[in-house]
Formats: sequence, C-alpha cells, structure tokens
Amino acid sequence: MGTSLSILLVDDERISREVAAHLLMSGGHTVTPAALPSEALGIYRERGASYDLVILDMIMPEMSGKELFIELKQLNPGVKAILLSGYGRECDLKEALEAGVSRYLQKPVMRKVLLRAVAEVAAE
Repeated sequence: MGTSLSILLVDDERISREVAAHLLMSGGHTVTPAALPSEALGIYRERGASYDLVILDMIMPEMSGKELFIELKQLNPGVKAILLSGYGRECDLKEALEAGVSRYLQKPVMRKVLLRAVAEVAAE
C-alpha cells in the first residue's frame, strides 16, 4: 500500500476501535488506540509530532470528534484528521470539515476505503 504511517485512533467503542486498528495495521500502519478524548489529548500532548494523522469517532463521551479535533489543532495547527461516524448529524459533519478535518467516512468502513483515505490525507 505505500508508506507506513503513525496513526492515533480515537473511538470509545471497543469493537469499532479494534476493527479500525486491525484494518489500519493490515495496511502496514502503526496505530495508537485511545478510548476517550481525554486519553487522546494526553497522548497527543506527549507525542503529537510523531503522528502522521488522527482518526476520530464523531460521537464520544467527554467531547465530540469535532471538538477533539479543535483541541488537537491548538496543540498542532497542522494536524491531519479523518472523522468516522455511524450516525453523524449533517451540521456536525459540515462544521468539522469547516474546522479543517480532511475527510469523513461512514461506519462501518471498508478496508480499501479507509486505507485509500488515509493515504490521500497523509499526502495532502
């Protein structure tokens, strides 16, 4: 598939997180999973520069994927992100894209769709 990337994956649903991590690793990528936005922020504060991109669930406890993206952007204005959602509201998705999220993918996402989006966003 191309270059191996370092990805921070944030999803509060264990099954979704494990499936996405498996799909990404099958494409040769290194994945750091986080269950909660607060956990992801802590990891990103410590090692943000080492991540090529972040994949965020839209609906999570503590804050939405969009809100988490805005927090990450304050730590690193150049952060690249993909938003995953099983049921995102249209206005939330629009706001997230306006805030600078690169892509939105509908869950469940197919392996080739996810890996293509990751490669495209990393190349931007």
